[in-house]
Amino acid sequence: MAISNKAVVKCSKCGESIDFEVFRSVNAHTDPELAAKVKSRELFKCKCPKCGNESYVNYDFLYNDPDKRIMIYMIFEENKLKDICKLLSSKEIPGYTMRVVGSQQSLVEKIMMFESGLDDRSVEIGKSVMYYNNYKLFKEAGVSQIRFNHREDGSNEFLMIAGSKLFARVGFPKKEYDKISSLYGDRYLALAKDDIAIDLAWGKEMYDSVVKNGRE
Repeated sequence: MAISNKAVVKCSKCGESIDFEVFRSVNAHTDPELAAKVKSRELFKCKCPKCGNESYVNYDFLYNDPDKRIMIYMIFEENKLKDICKLLSSKEIPGYTMRVVGSQQSLVEKIMMFESGLDDRSVEIGKSVMYYNNYKLFKEAGVSQIRFNHREDGSNEFLMIAGSKLFARVGFPKKEYDKISSLYGDRYLALAKDDIAIDLAWGKEMYDSVVKNGRE
């Protein structure tokens, strides 16, 4: 069941006060329509009735999908995010995968990974492999983000973002995903079984650990 409360937010353009419904959690099984709005980010979108400006409202949020057995917490304050990671790492819900992200884009991306049947750890390592194999090119282009995307045709890709613009699309075929999963295997992923914040920085640490141990 979804949990929400009423709030008042300020328009970022004209300063108008706007009544807005804040959803603290959504259950994808019992509230599929709300889950769809999470994935489109419509749930977080606010439109000013005075000037028409549209913006996204950031607030802490829990996405729970009991069918996929995942819980994803979206936390915006860095210190709070670290505390939540420590707390969740010490708790275990049998059969569940728990993650913490720091943005709406990361939340949507993480849901997409799990719904595609992928291990998000292998995907984040794949991002790191892609970035550091093309480090000079991406650095010169100002690439600051790499986003996973699942296409409508069922294939996967990485989106290289420079500033607010798309710099390049790079395919992430299943054979590459399988190769990474095999290379890093149970030995390395087992070391991170309690990790909750699985992102590009985490992927780099795992990538470096394999390089240092001479497996690439």
